[in-house]
Amino acid sequence: RAPSTRSRPAHPRSRGENAVAAGRAAADDFHQNFESAVKAQAANAISISKAVASVKYGDLIGMLLDANATYQALGYRCDGLIVDRATWAALMALETTQGVPLMALSGHGQGVVGTISSDALAGTLGNLKVIPDLKATSARGDKIAGAFFNSEALRVYTSGIAHLQDDNILNLSRDMSVYYYTAVAAERPQLIVPL
Repeated sequence: RAPSTRSRPAHPRSRGENAVAAGRAAADDFHQNFESAVKAQAANAISISKAVASVKYGDLIGMLLDANATYQALGYRCDGLIVDRATWAALMALETTQGVPLMALSGHGQGVVGTISSDALAGTLGNLKVIPDLKATSARGDKIAGAFFNSEALRVYTSGIAHLQDDNILNLSRDMSVYYYTAVAAERPQLIVPL
């Protein structure tokens, strides 16, 4: 009999590449669910009525007070703030009128309200961790720069990654694939507060 033919990708992937692709797909799925949850909570947003480049020390303190008061009323802690790339860059570039950075590159000093860690690409603002969302899109909603969050807001349910392979001894080929099941549940959506 003639050997049966199987359709295979033009550039077969290794098991590791398949696992990386599966991980990226899971991350993209989570990000889409996060942005949908942020948009759904737009009515509860904390606002700063200034362009980020015009924000002063007092505005940041007011924002921190609002965020902490909101989460205190919810009975949960605020774990951090995720902002888009432009907001992250603008926050990290804020200075006093004397040219002193509001975010210290290391340690704390006079007039400092937060820190920047360039190696981990994260920072702090008062008592909050600030994380840049490099994939942020307009799906979050109009004028939404980011969101405060508690880690219990969204829960990811996922199975382990299963590997399947099939060898064809007639043409010495091997087909490999990976699969997994995943679901993202907005279990406590009120714990996402847009900015």
